[in-house]
Amino acid sequence: GRLPLVKRGAGGGAVLVGPWLLSASLLLPLDDPRMATTSVADSYRWLGEAMVETLAELGVTARAVPPAERIPAPERLAWACFAGVAPWEVVVDDPTTGVARKLVGFAQRRSRHGVLLALGVLVQPAPWRLLAQTLGHPVALADELAATTVDLASVSPRPVSNHDFLALSKAPGRFLCAGTACRAQFLAGLLPERSISIQVVSVVAKLH
Repeated sequence: GRLPLVKRGAGGGAVLVGPWLLSASLLLPLDDPRMATTSVADSYRWLGEAMVETLAELGVTARAVPPAERIPAPERLAWACFAGVAPWEVVVDDPTTGVARKLVGFAQRRSRHGVLLALGVLVQPAPWRLLAQTLGHPVALADELAATTVDLASVSPRPVSNHDFLALSKAPGRFLCAGTACRAQFLAGLLPERSISIQVVSVVAKLH
């Protein structure tokens, strides 16, 4: 059935949240040089590159997409966050078609208190049809969305647990770095096995 919608503060398109998505947030001070000295688009660069390094250690060849190569979502899929690739989000190039398929998405929210950076990694195939059904879109669009994304389980040469991925992500020089001007708080969201949400813009529900 349909899932209820829950609005997320970071904004953006709809995100289907459940066991297939590993979500994490970083809280940074406003004077962090990765935020204060760059444009909003380029403030994701270090995070995208950190994700690429983490994936490489898992045997996955990925790349962070520079601003000049960003991939806007087709208008018919503009409702879905994972339909487009924003600057420095992470993709895996399909070895057969060459299509860049999105694996990691980013979002952020800024206030006078600091910057919240959010990321989502598709760790398992997502049931995109459930997202389309909830938002009232044709199933065919869900299948099209699936063709633009990829998940870690499909591209990694070995099984990777959420714990393993987070441990690598938090290696020195990636998410966290030394110095009071470069401090960060890392918050990981490991959702219950049967919990689903659509962030919209997000959705919280239980599967029965």
